[in-house]
Amino acid sequence: MADERGISLIEILGAVTILSITSVTLMGYFISGMEKSADASRRNIAANLARLKAAEIRDLARSSSNLNLFAVAFADGESYRSGDSLPIPYDFLQEAKINGTTYRYMFTRHSLESRMNKLDPFADTRYAIDQYLEPFTIAVTWDEKVDNPRSAKMTSLDSYLINREGVQ
Repeated sequence: MADERGISLIEILGAVTILSITSVTLMGYFISGMEKSADASRRNIAANLARLKAAEIRDLARSSSNLNLFAVAFADGESYRSGDSLPIPYDFLQEAKINGTTYRYMFTRHSLESRMNKLDPFADTRYAIDQYLEPFTIAVTWDEKVDNPRSAKMTSLDSYLINREGVQ
């Protein structure tokens, strides 16, 4: 018996068991990495969509009449989502579908005073600048929950509408 060469069935089963446990563990890491990569890609797309939508809104409000329309039509702190009826004739919150993912927008206008108070509650906001700036936030979400999206699947961008005609 000391002369026998080769591998026994027990040794083969042991090696296959160790190999399968290792490959299942590595496969879990691989799948997790793919999910994180896909989420990072969606976050990048959402950030770019937010930038593009903010530029589109600034272009819509380029004239002082449209800026005043935005300031009057959208209440301070009130949010409007994709699919909501807007108080202005422009429908700028249409959903975007990219690579099988639906991205939805949320627009919130802030008064400059409320925005400044959040940043610095002791600041004096009675400057003449408040007649030239209208702050707003555009958020983009790719969550399946339409009514209450999770913050982990949302990105937002703060920007300003600028009344260029009033600036001297």
